[in-house]
Amino acid sequence: MEIITETHQEVEKKKKKNIEDDQQILTTKKQKMNEPSELVVKQWYELTNHPKLFQHTYWGNFTNHPTNHPGDNIIENRNKFVADYKIKKMGGWPNKLKNMLFWTACRVDGPIGGLYDHAEFYTAEESYVCVLSPYKDYPEQYGFKRIYPLYMNDATTYVFEIFNKPLPGGSKFVL
Repeated sequence: MEIITETHQEVEKKKKKNIEDDQQILTTKKQKMNEPSELVVKQWYELTNHPKLFQHTYWGNFTNHPTNHPGDNIIENRNKFVADYKIKKMGGWPNKLKNMLFWTACRVDGPIGGLYDHAEFYTAEESYVCVLSPYKDYPEQYGFKRIYPLYMNDATTYVFEIFNKPLPGGSKFVL
C-alpha cells in the first residue's frame, strides 16, 4: 500500500499547472486554426495570370490538388494563348457565328463532325476566337488550326479565328 504524502498546497499547485498546460494547448490550437494553410485549394482558373478570363470555363472550374493538377505547361499555355491572340474577354460572339461554327464542327454528319469538344469562345482585339479541345486528332481544315494544348495534355487543341476587319495580307475569315 502506498502512502500519499502530498500536502494540500502541493495538490493545488499541480492542479493550477495542469490548467495552465491545458490553456496553452488550447491557445496553440486556436493559433494554428487561424494560420493560413500551406495547402490552399484553388480552382484551375486561379492558377493562371488571367483568372477573370478563365473563371467561367469548364476547364477553369476543376479543383486543384496534388492528384488533380492540369500541369504547369497547360497553365503556361493558357497565359501564352491570351498574349498570342490578344484576348480581351470571354464570350462576346454573335449567335450567328456560334451557330455556324457549331454546325460545322459538331454535327456527326458535318464536314468535321465531333470536333466540337470543350469549346471556349473569346473576343480579342481584332477577332473572335474559338478554342476546341477534343480527345482526337483532326486535320487542319475549314479554318481550324492546331495549337499548343490548352485543356489537357492528351487533348488536341484547335483554334478558329474570325477577324472583325481585314488584316494586311488578307484573311479567309472576315466579318
